[in-house]
Amino acid sequence: MSSNGLFGTRAELHSDYMKRAVAATMGLYGNSLVEAWYGGYVGDGNTLSTIRFAPGQLPPAKFFWSMTLYTLPDRFLYANPLKRYSIGDRTPGLKRDPDGGLTLYVGNASPGADKESNWLPTPQGRYSAVGRIYGPSREAMDGTWKLPPLAPVSMGR
Repeated sequence: MSSNGLFGTRAELHSDYMKRAVAATMGLYGNSLVEAWYGGYVGDGNTLSTIRFAPGQLPPAKFFWSMTLYTLPDRFLYANPLKRYSIGDRTPGLKRDPDGGLTLYVGNASPGADKESNWLPTPQGRYSAVGRIYGPSREAMDGTWKLPPLAPVSMGR
C-alpha cells in the first residue's frame, strides 16, 4: 500500500478532488512526496510477521524513517506493554541481522526476549502499519526502492 502523490499543496494537487478526498480519508495533513514517502501494510496481529530489509535496503531517508502502528478501524495508536508506537532508525537498541540487514517483528505476541528490541506490538486483530521516509531519496520517490513485504513467521522460526 502506498499513498505517495496524494498529499501536497493545492497547487500540487490542482483540482483532482477524488485524490484529495482519498488523502483526507487516509489522514489529513500529509506531506508532499519530496518531503515524505508513505507506504505500509494492513495486517492481523494474531499472526506474527516480519518486515526484512536486506543489507543496503533500509528505507533511503535523508532525515529519518519510521514505521508507526495504528489500530483498525479507528486508526489510533496502540497502547502496549513496551509503550512503543513506532519503530525506525531512531529506535534505541535495534539489532541488525548477521548479514547487516534488519528484521522487524510485527504482531501481538512477543517474538521472544532476544527479538523484542525489533518488535512493534500490535493489537489482536487488524492493524495498519504506516511507513514514512522523511527526505526520501529519488529511488523511493520514483518507485525503484520498494518496501519489503509483510511476511508471516512460520511456526518453525
